[in-house]
Amino acid sequence: MAILYMSKILIIDDDPHIRYNIEQILELYNYQTLTASDGYMGLHLAKKHLPDLIVCDVVMPKIDGYGVLSSLRQHEQNPNVPFIFLTGKSDRSDFRVGMEFGADDYLIKPFTPNELLRAIATQLEKKSIFQSQSQTQLNNLRQNISRAIPHEMNTALNGILGFSQLLIFEESLSPEGLEMTESIYKSAKRLHHLVKNYLLYINLELIAHNPEQLKAWRAKTTTCCTENLITEVARQIATEFERSPDLSVEIENITLQISFDHLKKIASEIINNAFKFSPTQSSVSILGSVVQNHFNLFVTNYGRGMKPEQIANTGAFMQFERQVYEQQGSGLGLALTKQIVELYGGQLHIDSIPDEQTTIHIILPG
Repeated sequence: MAILYMSKILIIDDDPHIRYNIEQILELYNYQTLTASDGYMGLHLAKKHLPDLIVCDVVMPKIDGYGVLSSLRQHEQNPNVPFIFLTGKSDRSDFRVGMEFGADDYLIKPFTPNELLRAIATQLEKKSIFQSQSQTQLNNLRQNISRAIPHEMNTALNGILGFSQLLIFEESLSPEGLEMTESIYKSAKRLHHLVKNYLLYINLELIAHNPEQLKAWRAKTTTCCTENLITEVARQIATEFERSPDLSVEIENITLQISFDHLKKIASEIINNAFKFSPTQSSVSILGSVVQNHFNLFVTNYGRGMKPEQIANTGAFMQFERQVYEQQGSGLGLALTKQIVELYGGQLHIDSIPDEQTTIHIILPG
């Protein structure tokens, strides 16, 4: 009989002797247990600890087993937890009622330890198979959607970008028409950047979770020098923000085992954020140094900063305090940067003082 070690089992029974006996049997076989003496306590523990399976008596004071099961089937976080009822021989007529409420199995008192263990192992195995199949289907659906839709968007955006760029140079356009066309081009360019980032993020996520793909990806890595690339990216972004006087750049040169495009993406995203989230006439400092054959890149701005909980929750599509600050963006850039850095065996750290300054520190192996 297969045992799923350390699965969490909740035991709900108003009889302390039965509760204790079940608890001892399950702990002997390396299950983690929680116990409740009535239905209300059982519901509280189930919603708080999200057990892998519940063993519950049918007849209990306050709220019976059916009430517990009915409530849990409506609980958003764990609606499909396997549920085994305990019932006396005289309660056989209640089987149909329990199944209608969604019970997975019944044990008739008195039952042997082997009957209990077999019933639990069977339900946990069914749950594991179901979750595995569901996760596979979900992953396939996610991959199909995440790849197909952005590629279709890219095709349409390339058309908008191309034709709007042609119209910008059309001499017959009125000043108002030219202004509108330039606005269309800028909006399409911004959306095109987001779609490209999204596609890159998805592809790198798939690589990160596939050891063979990750190994092959790293084997194709080329070398890239830091000084010219990062300095050029920084100056270009400062010019776009019309803040060249705010920029301070000092980069020590080293050859890294990283592709040109990926190093450029890292620099572009964090430097762009530094300008985006800091006021004009405040300094944006970019410092690159080599320590023990590791390249350390520090990008510091004096803007609104980030709170500790925001730093901890940094992830894709997490743009903080959007309701307060109406800047454009998805919050994907920083997550994408972190993802690239870690795939190359590096680290990304954020040091921030709210309303004062933020420093992004990236470490890449030489």
